[in-house]
Amino acid sequence: MRISPQRHTLAVLRNVIGITQKELARLLECSTPTVQAVELGKLKLSHDLAQRINFQTAADTEWLLANDVTRPPVTGLGEPYTKALFENRQTALLAPKQSGTGALSDLWQMRTMFVKNVKLLAILYAEAYQRGKVPIAFYKSIMANKEILEKEIGEHPSIEKKLQALTYTEMGPVDIFELTTTLDEFEGETNEELRRKLKEAKEPMPEFLRPLLPGQIKRSAAARKKRG
Repeated sequence: MRISPQRHTLAVLRNVIGITQKELARLLECSTPTVQAVELGKLKLSHDLAQRINFQTAADTEWLLANDVTRPPVTGLGEPYTKALFENRQTALLAPKQSGTGALSDLWQMRTMFVKNVKLLAILYAEAYQRGKVPIAFYKSIMANKEILEKEIGEHPSIEKKLQALTYTEMGPVDIFELTTTLDEFEGETNEELRRKLKEAKEPMPEFLRPLLPGQIKRSAAARKKRG
């Protein structure tokens, strides 16, 4: 396959990491003609596709969308982008680190993704409320998450138990403390998973990490005290 002229940052990125248009399309779950069209400047790179590229390659989304081929590729932190960074991202996606600082890095990245997803949901529901489309936004987001759980995560009794707890028999005002409790549970479970990985690897908890992972954060207890 001939190499596309570097009319677009996507072509620059692909040449740096050394893969074909077909291979890149497979990573991005899009068609090869889509990659070709973007690289040739016949199709504008969408924000959605740029985010998928960032997820798969660790290349900066803003650099991609700016489409300035005179600027070298960079990461989201503004650091020079290399093929090694692409390989590290692919390794992390296919085989997450199970111990040490690698596991800690995965935890921080996961929490960053979680926070960004929550921010996106906040935008979605605020805009849906203004347009009277909350029910459809709720239904479609729930179904999308359900599909991810079924196809990507898989079935497990613990998951079923959590999902069943989401079924409310009564509708009423939502207490903001319910959200803080949810965040407590999220942090507690992810902290526990990191501890498990370190224990399996027979590695001690790094000293700098101890104050950052005190276990179940006491926010919910403080919230209950304020409520009382």
